[in-house]
Amino acid sequence: EPDYCHPSAYAAAPDSYWRNRGDGTFEDATAEAGLDRAYGHGLGVVIADLDRNGRPDVFVANDGDA
Repeated sequence: EPDYCHPSAYAAAPDSYWRNRGDGTFEDATAEAGLDRAYGHGLGVVIADLDRNGRPDVFVANDGDA
């Protein structure tokens, strides 16, 4: 049997987004960023200006959905 850890082997943890306040502290901005809806096990994230509007976009890849 191959050694393989399938993503469904563990319970999914919710995605979270923490905004730097600039004073050494952070605030939870998960809901404000629209990342409070779980669609599956998070496997990767890309933060880039994908639509070239000058603001960073967050793309979360999940197991079975993106």
